[in-house]
Amino acid sequence: MNIKISKISIETQALTPTLTIWAELEFQREIEIPLSISGRMLSNDGKLLSLLNEYQVHTDTYYELTILSRPAKDKLYRQKNETRYQAQMTAVLNHMALDWIERLREKDHEKSVRFSFDFIVKTMEIPAEPDRLGTNDSFLKLQIKRLFTNEIIKQSDWVNNYAPSLGIGKFLMLELKMPTHINVSKFWSDLYQQLCLNLNDMETSLRSGDWEKTMLHARKFYENIKIGDNKPGNKKFKDEFDKIMGNDLHTKDGIQNLYDALWKLFEFMSKYIHEKDKAGNIQPAPVSKKEDAYLAFTLGVGLLNMIGRKIAQS
Repeated sequence: MNIKISKISIETQALTPTLTIWAELEFQREIEIPLSISGRMLSNDGKLLSLLNEYQVHTDTYYELTILSRPAKDKLYRQKNETRYQAQMTAVLNHMALDWIERLREKDHEKSVRFSFDFIVKTMEIPAEPDRLGTNDSFLKLQIKRLFTNEIIKQSDWVNNYAPSLGIGKFLMLELKMPTHINVSKFWSDLYQQLCLNLNDMETSLRSGDWEKTMLHARKFYENIKIGDNKPGNKKFKDEFDKIMGNDLHTKDGIQNLYDALWKLFEFMSKYIHEKDKAGNIQPAPVSKKEDAYLAFTLGVGLLNMIGRKIAQS
């Protein structure tokens, strides 16, 4: 006996977020028949997301049991005379379960949703044989089995077909190319490599779901990228970058706007780290959440891609 997931669909008529799990059970025809299927749907870290119950059937059907001799049963087993029964299992998901699914998906290397299933299957058999009827042997046997399987929903399928209907929200599928491949001159090399390192550290923290640590690395990134702050160590970079931007027909005001924006972004990211204001007064740091971390990271990728292209060696 074996079980697998053939499909996971949205229950469109449910008032609460609900999935329909199409479980396909393989069993030996004429030897055993399924009586009931129930189970649990788990996250890939073992947390219980929902109990599974068979409340509906795809089509009406029936199965028959036959009193068979031992040789006849052995022959059917050798022939692998299997039949498939498709159970429609209902999985109701509350907001805590949906939030947990999203947390794990953010940490997954493919951003996929991974479910584990733990089924309890009850089947009926007739152990009695024609030439042994009337003896003290059992006539019917109820067998209870525990079966396991897994299922993966890919990122694109989840964000396009599942998340909106489950009330999680709509997602924009966006590929952010890390600008680590750009070849820059020796003049820019140390600064550029440090910015790439800061960005990689942010990405690592994002993948592990550590939003606070992401903002810590973000603060370092935006401190290193604000080359227009007129500090002595940054002046040579500012002067060189002014020339590069001027060659692309940017005005002095436009270039200064960019420097001002980088400074303000640094100021904003610093608020997540500091527990004192500029006057030295104690104040709680803002709570780092997923949206904050993704804002800092996506802006950082875009900025470093733009600056990297400007300073790249031709």
